[in-house]
Amino acid sequence: MSDERVLLESRKLPTGLALHLYDGSRKIAGDRWYVQLQVEIPIPLDDAMLRTLDAEDKDVLDAFRHQVGDPYIYRYQKEKNFVDAGEKDAALEQLKEDFLSTNWNYLSHPRFAELTVRKSFWEWMERRRWYA
Repeated sequence: MSDERVLLESRKLPTGLALHLYDGSRKIAGDRWYVQLQVEIPIPLDDAMLRTLDAEDKDVLDAFRHQVGDPYIYRYQKEKNFVDAGEKDAALEQLKEDFLSTNWNYLSHPRFAELTVRKSFWEWMERRRWYA
């Protein structure tokens, strides 16, 4: 089994961010498939974005940027298991359409990037406190 994925499409969000949709499906047994839609949105961690985090210590912000990577990648996935080979493509298309129809407004919100990075930052801070 391969861990490779295939880019299905990329779309530009109204905020200027790029939305990438990948097929991460793989054959599991006989004519059965694990169908997976992977969604990624790269969010640049420029200085303006980091200022929205309200952290007073620049070293903490630099450590966060180093730890999560720049750009920060918002990730989401939807999946179906044990799908017949003849229904794989239709199942993947349905996952894609369901995701886009239910999440487009959320992903297109002007503060999506800021709020997503802020949530990740505070979760990262909590983990740091926990392990300190």
